[in-house]
Amino acid sequence: MNLNNNLGCNSDHGFNPGKCCPRVVFAILPTGSTSPTGPTGATGEAGLVGATGPIGPTGPQGEVGPTGPTGATGADAEAPTLTIGTVTTGAPGSDAAATITGTSPNFVLDLTIPAGPTGPAGAAA
Repeated sequence: MNLNNNLGCNSDHGFNPGKCCPRVVFAILPTGSTSPTGPTGATGEAGLVGATGPIGPTGPQGEVGPTGPTGATGADAEAPTLTIGTVTTGAPGSDAAATITGTSPNFVLDLTIPAGPTGPAGAAA
């Protein structure tokens, strides 16, 4: 590389000692030892929070876990008692109905049963 290209000092323009620049000498000097690292600077202010990204796909279903221990045996129950309460005849064409009242273990069943249509008259005797 010719550093004196535009100064009239190269051989293309003739050698002119009165106009030449002093020679530049480049040298590679050995590197000195590394200094210790300085203290860490203060933490800067937090930046703005970005927008929430899209929800990712649902992952695969995990394996079935082991069966848990058997629970304690429950107390013996009383057998329920179901008593028929009132049976009422409802109007022809109405809906049948059933109502259970009482408290455990004693229950009462009340029924409403619609009447059937009137049948034809019988033969005279």
